[in-house]
Amino acid sequence: MASSDDVRIVITGRGRHGSMPHETIDPIYVAGQVIAAVQGIVSRRINPVEPAVISICRLEAGTTYNIIPNQAVLYGTLRAQSEQTRQLLARELKQTVEALCAAWGANGEVVVDWGTPPVVNDERMSRYAAEVAVRQFGRESVAYVKPVMGG
Repeated sequence: MASSDDVRIVITGRGRHGSMPHETIDPIYVAGQVIAAVQGIVSRRINPVEPAVISICRLEAGTTYNIIPNQAVLYGTLRAQSEQTRQLLARELKQTVEALCAAWGANGEVVVDWGTPPVVNDERMSRYAAEVAVRQFGRESVAYVKPVMGG
């Protein structure tokens, strides 16, 4: 199973009335850029044979239809099958968010709430456990499953 880490991205800009977007640093616009950019981390910064996922699953911003807010908050999850990839995802996410927000004049903060690490089974011990299970319960009692990104 994959690691499972929660992430919160806080984008702070400068809000104003929606009729004057040129006087703002629109955190919703920047959030859209961030959402698009973080998808490139997995496709361009992680080895394609290493399982990894960044999912942005929630966006909170604003309170009404005509005011650009000061802040947008993104929530998501990071998943990886190795500790090395897990750490790389977090580093690349932080670097990407901070650089992109700075480019638009906003402030970007990434908070990773480290959850469970990836399950990495010892190959020799896994084979031994499977052999014992086959001897005790029969071949039909043992199933080999592919890794999953659930945590």
